[in-house]
Amino acid sequence: MTSKKSIHTVLALWACALSQNAVAQIVPIRVVHVTANRLDHILPTNDARIDTLSRRFHSDVNLSEQIQSESSIYIRSYGPGLASTVSRHGYSPSQTSIYWNGVPLNSPALGLSDLATLPTGFDVTLDEGAAGALYGSGYMGGGIHLQSEPNYSQKWSIQQSAQYRTAGYASYSTHGSYSTNSTAHVAAIDYGRGQMDFRYTDLYGVRRDRLGADQESIHLRYNGKKNWLHSRLDWGMWGSELNRGIPRSISESYTEGARQFDQVARAYLKFNWSNGPVSIGLRTSGYAEDQRYHSTVLSDTNIASTIYNQVDLAWRVSNRFKLVYSLDHAYQYVEGSSKDSRSVNRYGTSVLMSYQYDEYWSGAMGGRLEHQLITTPLIPFAHVRWKKDVYDAQLSFRSHFRFPTLNDLYWNPGGNPDLKPELGNTIDFHSGYNFGLDQQNRVEFSSFYSIIDQYIQWVPDGAIFQPRNVKAVRTSGMTIDYEYVSKVDFDFILGGNYTWTYARTIESQRLNDPSLNNQLIYTPAHKLSGRISVAWYDAWEVKLVGTFNGRVHTTSDNQDALAIPSFFILDSEVSYERKFAGDGKIRGSIGIRNMTNTEYSFQRFYPMPGLQAVFSFTIQFAQHET
Repeated sequence: MTSKKSIHTVLALWACALSQNAVAQIVPIRVVHVTANRLDHILPTNDARIDTLSRRFHSDVNLSEQIQSESSIYIRSYGPGLASTVSRHGYSPSQTSIYWNGVPLNSPALGLSDLATLPTGFDVTLDEGAAGALYGSGYMGGGIHLQSEPNYSQKWSIQQSAQYRTAGYASYSTHGSYSTNSTAHVAAIDYGRGQMDFRYTDLYGVRRDRLGADQESIHLRYNGKKNWLHSRLDWGMWGSELNRGIPRSISESYTEGARQFDQVARAYLKFNWSNGPVSIGLRTSGYAEDQRYHSTVLSDTNIASTIYNQVDLAWRVSNRFKLVYSLDHAYQYVEGSSKDSRSVNRYGTSVLMSYQYDEYWSGAMGGRLEHQLITTPLIPFAHVRWKKDVYDAQLSFRSHFRFPTLNDLYWNPGGNPDLKPELGNTIDFHSGYNFGLDQQNRVEFSSFYSIIDQYIQWVPDGAIFQPRNVKAVRTSGMTIDYEYVSKVDFDFILGGNYTWTYARTIESQRLNDPSLNNQLIYTPAHKLSGRISVAWYDAWEVKLVGTFNGRVHTTSDNQDALAIPSFFILDSEVSYERKFAGDGKIRGSIGIRNMTNTEYSFQRFYPMPGLQAVFSFTIQFAQHET
């Protein structure tokens, strides 16, 4: 009860402070890309495997919509407003970590993060796993990093955005920022409410209305930073509250389902000092969650909190050689109706060495040890990179691991405190080539091969299910990217991405395991996306994005009758932007989602909407430093 009251109090005080600040200063955000501190260490030569994801549409309302068609990531979505998790290269949602300015957002109880509960307005950086030795447990499938740090180049700014979609959902955002020569602040309020309803075809071919999928959410965020001659202090807070309905699956008697309530508070404080070849980074951050689930059949509560602390010591021995030593600690606590009050401590340490051999060759190597109830073996990594003129290539090897979640360990009944961490090894190759007039064309090829041992799976144990280390998984595949950018008479971008993923269970301790030699569930073998963007007169812009998802198996024995068939969807948007009063601007856009009115789903028995129209409007007042 104390945890619930404390979260309510934090949110209330925060809302009051932000509202007073908005009235007094009228000031919002301009999003810029700043990579996380540990990503800077792992990538001393601007490694090509870190990609910054541009914003897909102005009318995206959550992180799930923002990334689902511009990368090799597969979104396991239950529908608009409902749970959406990430699957990349065959890795499960709990094997991919999500961070906000370095704060882990994966729930310490569930081990994953719901993308549908995270708003847009961030710069999104996708790491395929190179930084795993520094970030530790759960970074097997890489990381998704959200950045929202203030911008010193903008003296002040305020931005108001609103949108409405024909499913009945409306959202509003106010972003404000203010900066001086040494200090910068940014605050944001995101609010959304609506029914999220649409018509779909049930299992018997009957057209029905999706019921009980209403949602209301609010996010309050504040970030600040201050620079001195040799040091910098960063801080931030983010509170959110979510109230949503969860409709039943269309495989059941279709009625309104359960309700879910989430309150989450996140905060961080980090200090960096640098003088000559030596730098020190200190960070402390926290995450607190109060989640409640209510239905006519079952009610559940889940309260979780985590405190993270880390130290990074970097020494640039010479212009070519850098040494980084890191220590970190995490305290995780969870309680709820499905588990007793439990807590664990996690300790980790890592060493990284990077070397620039000459103007073409560079590399890095290191390792990590981590302890949570038991200690992992040494987790090594190494990569070498070559870049010359319009060519670049990289070969890397890394080990990775994931400790069991607190639900895996202590769920009642069924938790298994004797679980071992999942362990894996991955080999990656990546190459890129720029060609054409002014190198306007770029093509990239990457491939990977990975094996995961001691894979944790919930399996029957008499009348209940229990998590066990039951199998070994092998994933491999490749990705091909192409992009053409022209800025001669008008801005024109043409791009595409194809990903092939082969993910199989290769060993199992279960007798007659039906998953052996079959594709992992909810892992499409083929995914293809294409995009066209045309902008002219610094005012008009047209975007067209098409996405093809191959067939997805939903059962471990890969029954074709129960698979989700392949589908193609096409989205478009037309926007107009006009500048005024110096740095001010106004923008309006109209978008059409699923132009082909395709009936499709990412999760079996949970349909996605057909054709929808989206209307959005943004006005910004700003003054930049001169």
